[in-house]
Amino acid sequence: MDKQRLKYEQLLCPRRRLIGAFVAADADPIAVLAAVQPELFTFARGWVRVNSEGVTSLERHDAGPHRMVVDLDTTVVAQQVLSRICRAQTGQNVGPT
Repeated sequence: MDKQRLKYEQLLCPRRRLIGAFVAADADPIAVLAAVQPELFTFARGWVRVNSEGVTSLERHDAGPHRMVVDLDTTVVAQQVLSRICRAQTGQNVGPT
């Protein structure tokens, strides 16, 4: 393993241990929550567009290839993420509640 990769792994280890099974890889916890508890989110289909300034938008269309979160219950989602992190920190199961 090269030095950069080793340094990266050492930086990620504490984060992965903290979040535990909730994040199997170095993923966004909210994206994982959307996959395991989709009822907390509102999704829309369409085409994702990125303009020359790097701004991302969704051009909505039912036949579009992309599915994107367009709304969520911020209070419940934040509580779920924090609850999972706290449970993982204490070694408790972090599956859906």
